[in-house]
Amino acid sequence: MADKFKEFSEYQLAKYNTRAHRGKTSKKKPKPPQTAEVQNPRTVRVFASLRKLAVPLKELQKKFDEDPDFLTPRIKRKPKEKKQDMTLKKLIQRLHISAPA
Repeated sequence: MADKFKEFSEYQLAKYNTRAHRGKTSKKKPKPPQTAEVQNPRTVRVFASLRKLAVPLKELQKKFDEDPDFLTPRIKRKPKEKKQDMTLKKLIQRLHISAPA
């Protein structure tokens, strides 16, 4: 094994001894947490819109607490129609028909 190592040139050895393999990678420091004064303007807008929704949601919650069937009359669902199990296309595929008779 030692004899084989001597056959490699300096270039060939350096090819596989990269900076990362030598343990010299740059480690990024974690970002410090944002304080209350420095906030992302996008998050400020999101929280402002959530505050606007809070009042109507509280009113809905009160109505629902009074009458649990409060929302059921509003929801009208159509009964699902059962799909046909066998179509003409599926019949042709199942019978392996490739040309008309």
